[in-house]
Amino acid sequence: MEATIETTEGLQRKLKVAIPTDQIDTAVSKKLEDLSGSVNLSGFRKGKVPMRVLKQKYGKGVRQEVLGDLMKETLYQALKEKSIEPAAVPTIDSIQDEAGKPVEYIASFEVFPEIKLVDLTAAEVETIKSELNDADIDKTIEQLRTQRKVWANVERACKMGDQTTIDFEGTINAQPFEGNASEDFKLELGSNSMIPGFEDEIVGMAIGEERNIAVTFPKDYHSKDIAAKPAIFKIKLKQVEESSLPDVDDAFAQSFDIEDGIDALREEISSNMRRELEQALKQRNKATIFDKFIELNDVELPKSMVDQEILNLQNDMVKRITGGKNIDLGQFPEMPRDIFEEQAKRRVKLSLLVTEFVKVNKLKVNHERVEAMIEDIAKSFEQPESVHAWYKADKSRIGQIELAALEEQVCEKLIEQAKLVEKSMTFEEIMNPKTDDQTKED
Repeated sequence: MEATIETTEGLQRKLKVAIPTDQIDTAVSKKLEDLSGSVNLSGFRKGKVPMRVLKQKYGKGVRQEVLGDLMKETLYQALKEKSIEPAAVPTIDSIQDEAGKPVEYIASFEVFPEIKLVDLTAAEVETIKSELNDADIDKTIEQLRTQRKVWANVERACKMGDQTTIDFEGTINAQPFEGNASEDFKLELGSNSMIPGFEDEIVGMAIGEERNIAVTFPKDYHSKDIAAKPAIFKIKLKQVEESSLPDVDDAFAQSFDIEDGIDALREEISSNMRRELEQALKQRNKATIFDKFIELNDVELPKSMVDQEILNLQNDMVKRITGGKNIDLGQFPEMPRDIFEEQAKRRVKLSLLVTEFVKVNKLKVNHERVEAMIEDIAKSFEQPESVHAWYKADKSRIGQIELAALEEQVCEKLIEQAKLVEKSMTFEEIMNPKTDDQTKED
């Protein structure tokens, strides 16, 4: 076997391999001999078919099968001899197969980039810290009370916070539209579940009263036919209910299957909130430190790895849309590659940098950390032992946790290098961050 390597552009490589004819002929003869013992041909006893007959009937197919096997074998051998690790599976560009000559093929692939890591010793990185306080716990308990609120009929005009039962019928330019009417519709005033202005116009109505209200559909309304258009709704109020909240007592705790009273419920809530806060802080600070790591290190990205990551992201999106079913991406032609490209590039770049950092710093997977991570995941399930068993039943599942553990170790090392600037944030700010639009409104 002869092999030559050529650098075409950037990380692209072409490998030319020649397989000697005698190597091919020997492999074909061996395959035909193996075949002779099992083939059944009319006019010949089993195992007694002449070689010339076998060559005539099966030679072409056997040679193609042998060539396929030899190309895989020699490609792997050539890459190993030249100490080359492809970034993705090589593709065969061309094959020259002429009688009496060595078979030559050309494989193209990308190699991993050479990386010279820039550390974070001179970098300032803002990290977030936060503490859970009693007010945060009180707010959560109030939210739980709201979830347990009960409704009771009242004989008065409705106000914000009431639950109403209404009939409504809407028109645009005196014409009905799709979804314009409903009967016995339950609407909590102040829930903002209707278009802007709708709930406000109902406030003050008495039971049995009818009223026409004028509202305008938002510009970004999901139905383009009626977006930004003014409408008239005829409303009839049929029922008004007001809510009451349960007392924060032992009975309230029991409604959440906590039998040891309200103090035990509060402790359970506190424990869950602290765990959520710790996880959120860890994820946020990890993302920040990795963003800085990515920013400081320039890496040429193998296109094949980016393409594969885009495909992974597309598949993940399809699974979310279909509820976890595996469906051909061809059924989702509206899923453009470009919306995933930046995320894919970030993932690939981070993966390359983390891999190099692990190698340079000679990091090994901390198995105690792996066990602790599985334990932490299992805590949120009713049968934690089954979670342990599920992970340990499959090496690939454990491998995912090992990668996550190694990533955490890399993050901790990077934090040790960087100059940290701590910023304090409240529990609410961390768990319910504002969007850019909300920040602008403020």
